[in-house]
Amino acid sequence: MKKILVAIDFSPSTKQTMDFAMIIAEQLNSRLLVLNVIDFMEKTVGLKSVNKVLHEDATIRLEKFLTPYKKKTEIKILSKIVKGDAYTVISRQAQINGVDMIILGAQGEDNEDRYFLGKVAGSLIKFTNLPVIAVPKKYQPRDTKSILFMFRRLNKSLFEIINPLLEISKSGKVKVHAVHLTGAQTGHVAYSPELIFQGIDYDYEDLNKDSFTDGINHKLTEINVDMICVIKRKRGILEYIFESSPTSKDIIDSPVPVLFLNDDE
Repeated sequence: MKKILVAIDFSPSTKQTMDFAMIIAEQLNSRLLVLNVIDFMEKTVGLKSVNKVLHEDATIRLEKFLTPYKKKTEIKILSKIVKGDAYTVISRQAQINGVDMIILGAQGEDNEDRYFLGKVAGSLIKFTNLPVIAVPKKYQPRDTKSILFMFRRLNKSLFEIINPLLEISKSGKVKVHAVHLTGAQTGHVAYSPELIFQGIDYDYEDLNKDSFTDGINHKLTEINVDMICVIKRKRGILEYIFESSPTSKDIIDSPVPVLFLNDDE
């Protein structure tokens, strides 16, 4: 992971999102591109002079926010302010800047507590091919030492799909708790756990649960984890997350950041 895009909107959870992104970037020795998206046209009815003032104000605000982070790390932090629709801008900037991962808050400022993913996070996870980490707004950042990886099936192309998880796991003393859901929609696992997690501290189990929320809630009563990892597919695993946005906590919920990996199969 050479470059990570961090999308911030100065909602109440912005600091937690940035703190978490710093931890991951230092762990992976990655550069950060901090992106602030502002819909100038909505706020100013297209007045160019007002747009200019707002852009200058946003620049000052972003630099003030990032200065303490830049002073306490050797990680390279770049920043950018772009106007437009948040999903469109983030997707485009991720593409033109060649980033390897996107980190953002799971919810924006206006989302209700009954939703785990807001509109922007849900859309990015649905449509982008990049790995996306959604950070819950009440999460208190800490070192990533334990990851719960929950899945229903793993295809032959799994190593390409789960490479971000493997990179994070190998970058420090991180233990992976691999859980294969064996409920009604279960699928096969192409390789043995020993081969999949070679060189990684891990444990593995089959869990008879039908939904990811039930599986996650069950495991969180047994173990403490710092991140959860799941795979997003167009059909099958987690398809219900992407039928609508925002995404209800009845579908998926987590008190810690969730890494969504992409499988187009």
